[in-house]
Amino acid sequence: MSLELGIPTAASVPHSVLNGFKNLVGIAIAIYYPLKQAQTLIDVIKDPSKLAALQSSAPATATAAPQETSKPVEEEKEIEVDEDLGGMFGDEDY
Repeated sequence: MSLELGIPTAASVPHSVLNGFKNLVGIAIAIYYPLKQAQTLIDVIKDPSKLAALQSSAPATATAAPQETSKPVEEEKEIEVDEDLGGMFGDEDY
């Protein structure tokens, strides 16, 4: 909500900075300006085959996930509660 209103909060500042960086990268690509901080991103946008090289050099953290042991799953019993809601929904039983 604060992003829409333009009010900076501790939660919205990182998003505002990232959105500003995206705008700068878009302008740099449009006018062919060499933006040093985004050169890797600009190279990947110009030549998508470089993305595969970047992905292969990234560490494989997702493949080394620990194995979970299978435990029997207990079924949760449904508890019926009969509460009076005070006629809130038109079900007065006087």
